[in-house]
Amino acid sequence: MRILIVDDNKESLYILEALLKGGGYEVVSAGNGAEALEKLSTKSVDMIISDVLMPVMDGFKFCKEVREQDELKNIPFIFYTATYKDEREEKLASKLGADKYILKPAEPEELIKIIQGMLRDVEEGKFEPMKPALEEKEEVMKLYNERLINKLEKKMLELEREVAERKRAEDQIKASLREKEVLLQEVHHRVKNNMQIISSLFSLQSRHIKDKRALEIFKSSQNRVRSMALIHERFYQSEDMARVDFAEYAQSLTSHLFSAHGINPGAVKLNLKIKDVFLDLNTAIPCGLIINELVSNCLKHAFPGENNGEIKIAMHPLDKDGMEVIVSDNGVGLPKKIDFRKTDSLGLHLVNLLAEDQLHGDIKLDRARGTSFHIRFKVKQ
Repeated sequence: MRILIVDDNKESLYILEALLKGGGYEVVSAGNGAEALEKLSTKSVDMIISDVLMPVMDGFKFCKEVREQDELKNIPFIFYTATYKDEREEKLASKLGADKYILKPAEPEELIKIIQGMLRDVEEGKFEPMKPALEEKEEVMKLYNERLINKLEKKMLELEREVAERKRAEDQIKASLREKEVLLQEVHHRVKNNMQIISSLFSLQSRHIKDKRALEIFKSSQNRVRSMALIHERFYQSEDMARVDFAEYAQSLTSHLFSAHGINPGAVKLNLKIKDVFLDLNTAIPCGLIINELVSNCLKHAFPGENNGEIKIAMHPLDKDGMEVIVSDNGVGLPKKIDFRKTDSLGLHLVNLLAEDQLHGDIKLDRARGTSFHIRFKVKQ
C-alpha cells in the first residue's frame, strides 16, 4: 500500500518515511500541501499523513482541498503534528474531515498500529472516512479564521516584545523575565522532541539487530535518552521553569522502565517515597540517569526466574542543603565478588561518575538485605 506523507521538516519526514518503509509500505513524500496536491494528481495513494504548520499551503488548507475532490474524499487522512495541544485546532481538523489528529513525536509502535488499523478497515470495507461539516460551513470558516487571527496575534506579541527590548523602559526586568520563561519553555520542548527523534532512531535500528547483547545495549541507550527527554518534557510542562517536581518525574520514568522490560506489575512492586522534592535541570538529569541505571539493573538481575520482589526509591533532604537518594531491592543481591566502583558494567560506571563527578556527592552500597545504593549530595537552594 502507498502512503503520502507531507511535512516541511526534513528530519521528521525522514524518520516517518523510514518507519513506514520498515513496516512494508510504499511512501510518497511532499514538503507542503501544494506540492502534495501535485503528486496526488499523478499518483494514487491509500492514506495521507500530514503536518499542520507548513509554508505555501498548510495542512488545514490541504485537508480542505483533498476533501473537496471526489476521487480523494474517501482516503484516510491523519494529521501528525508537533503543534501544541489545542482543542480548537483538533476540532477544526475534525470539521475539515481529518480522521485522526496525533501529536508528534508519537511512539513508533503506536503510530504503526493506528495506520495498520485504519488500512485494515479500508480493506475490509469497515472504514468510514470523516465527512467535512459542509452543513456547518460558517462554523468551520469561523474556526479557520480564529486560527489565522491567533497566529497573527502571536506574531504581534513577538513584535511587541522586540519593541519593549529596544525601549528598555521601566518594565524591562519583568519583560525580560517573561521572555526568558517563554524561551526556556520552547528550548525544553525542542530538546525533548529532538531526543524523542533519537529514541525513535534507536528503535528503528534495533529492528535489524539479531545479536541479543547488542540489542540490550541499544535498549539501554534508548532508555537513557528517554530518561533525559522526560526531564525536558517535565520542565516544558511545569509552571516553574527553574525546578521540576521530581516525584512526578520518577513515577513516569519507572513506569516506562517497567513497561520497557516487560515486567508484570504484580510480580515486582514499586515503592516510591519522594515528596516535595524540586530539582533544577543540572541536578534532575544526573539523578534521573542514576535512577534509570539502578532500577534497570534491579529489573534485569535482582529477581531471576519468576521471583517476586520489591523495588524502593526514596528521596529526602538531609539538612539545609543536603539530599539523599536511595534505590534498593529485596532481590538476590549484588555478588560479593563485584566491586561496584571497579566494574566493567557501563551502568554502574555511569552511576559512580554521575554521583561523584556530576553531583559532587558520595555513593555507598548496603548488601545487608538485597541491594541498596545510597547517594548523598548537596543541592542549590
